[in-house]
Amino acid sequence: DQGGDINEQIHNATQSLDEYGGSPEFCQCIFQIYESDQILRDIQRAAIIYLTNMILSHWEEEIPPESKLIIINSLPNILLNMSDESYPLLNKLAASIVRKTFFEGEWNEITDIIISGFESKDDNQFSASLILLNSISLLFNQVSDEKIEIYSELSTNFLQHLTDYVSTSPSLFHVSICFKIAHHFSRSQIPPLFQSNPEILQIWLCRAMQIAEPTDDPNYYMFAHSSLKFLLIYIYKYNLDMLPPELPMEMLNSVIECIKNVPNAKVLGKCALFIKRALENEYTGPGILGDFEEFTKIVILPFFILTPTDMEYAMDDPFTFILNFHSNCTDDSDARSIISRAFELQSSVNPEIVQTYCTLFLSILPLRAPEYDQITYSLCFLFSTVSKHINPIEVPSFCEMMLPLLQSDSFIVRSGCLLALRDMKNVPADIILIIFQILVIEEEVILVKYYAAISLSSILKNIDEETAQIIQSNIDEKTIADIIKNYFILSQEFRDYDF
Repeated sequence: DQGGDINEQIHNATQSLDEYGGSPEFCQCIFQIYESDQILRDIQRAAIIYLTNMILSHWEEEIPPESKLIIINSLPNILLNMSDESYPLLNKLAASIVRKTFFEGEWNEITDIIISGFESKDDNQFSASLILLNSISLLFNQVSDEKIEIYSELSTNFLQHLTDYVSTSPSLFHVSICFKIAHHFSRSQIPPLFQSNPEILQIWLCRAMQIAEPTDDPNYYMFAHSSLKFLLIYIYKYNLDMLPPELPMEMLNSVIECIKNVPNAKVLGKCALFIKRALENEYTGPGILGDFEEFTKIVILPFFILTPTDMEYAMDDPFTFILNFHSNCTDDSDARSIISRAFELQSSVNPEIVQTYCTLFLSILPLRAPEYDQITYSLCFLFSTVSKHINPIEVPSFCEMMLPLLQSDSFIVRSGCLLALRDMKNVPADIILIIFQILVIEEEVILVKYYAAISLSSILKNIDEETAQIIQSNIDEKTIADIIKNYFILSQEFRDYDF
């Protein structure tokens, strides 16, 4: 602390670093800082992050050849001392250096270094080679015509070399990186080695399917995540005719087993994406839809069962509860959003989905004992993803059966029922009037009011003139004013201004 404004200190420090940055002495100092056992890890991390950003922003113009040589020559050495903790950081550094040098011919020795590490019996050298190869494979996420020859040569040689290792190695950390490499090489097309030797691809797929057998290995989640990405690209992007016909269903079954046993959000998000793609796949889709009710009970419904944490949010933090069930998917860890959106889209072309969700929804009517309240909400949520497909002629009878849910003593059941009503067309006037009343009951739970509000916003778009007149004749100006006031309160509370 040198006194003065903290922002000014940061600005001055950054300016000083930028003045030194790029010089051979500065680059040498960065690596000395990282390799020292006398310097705090946070400072070492900051040094590597600064170096990575400097390479990405200034490699071509502002970093002299002497500095580039120091960076290139120093990278393999620090990769040899990589730990599980430092892996993400050093992986990004390696990727930045390879990205800038590989196609420019500034690091011609890199493939020799990789091969040497693979041939070594030393685990650290093997790890370093995998990191460098992973950085190269990232460059082939898209393969242009001018890169096709080198892509074919590299992918064939290295995937061939790694196949035996992947099939036998107990190191989930190393196998995880192998799957990252194979995934990158598979992004643009099936690698030539896999295309001409489907039995080799099958070896990789079979190892990936070991996600069905969780272990206590601290790297299991990393292994599961990278394996799922590999399985995903093949179930989604490529024709699997070259594989045994039973293999796609075996892939699906391995993912289902993973879902049952793995609580990790990122892994479950990838599982959800696989389920979404498997539903669209010609090999696995018919198997899913063939007994969709059982599939829903075993695979889909568990994603939506309310956890104790969900119930705490529902009572004490309804905004977070809503996010957990209705947010647009911003990343691949939101399994609920991925799955509900997938089946909402597929329901328009697969009547089996609509029929199953209707059957399961009707199974909770009439209202059961309180211990079923949470499963009632979950089934209402699933039903809401297909309710727009209910024949309008059948909606009044549906609504009559739903009335006990709407009048339940449980706030979570009332919330679920309102959600189930949201997209139905031809909702009777008496049900709409009940929803209006829910909005103006002062002591009503705010979560229930929110669901009442979003349901009304949708239902009122679809009412006919006769229903509108019934509502108008049964509601006074004070109620209307209270309803509008509540919409403003709810829009602020839930940050939802689409009302």
